[in-house]
Amino acid sequence: MKMRYTHLGACREGQGMVTLDKNSEQCKKIRQQLAQMDPAKQCARQKANREECEQRIGETRKQLAAMCVKGDTPARPDLEAARRTK
Repeated sequence: MKMRYTHLGACREGQGMVTLDKNSEQCKKIRQQLAQMDPAKQCARQKANREECEQRIGETRKQLAAMCVKGDTPARPDLEAARRTK
C-alpha cells in the first residue's frame, strides 16, 4: 500500500483519522465489512448489555465509513488550493 501524508489543518467533526480514496481496494474491503456488520445479529446473544453492544457496533460503523472519502478530493479544498499555490 502506498501512502502520502499531507497536513491540511484541523480535522472536521465526523472526519476519520485516516481517509482513503472511495475507489481504493481498502475502501472496497471496508464496504464489504460494513455490509456484514449487523448490530441485531452481532448482539443477539448479549442479554444484559445488548443496547451497549449495538451502540459500539454503530460507532464502529461510523468510524469505518468516515475513512472513505468521495473520490480523491481533499477533505479541505480551501487548504489544498492554498498549498498548491505556494
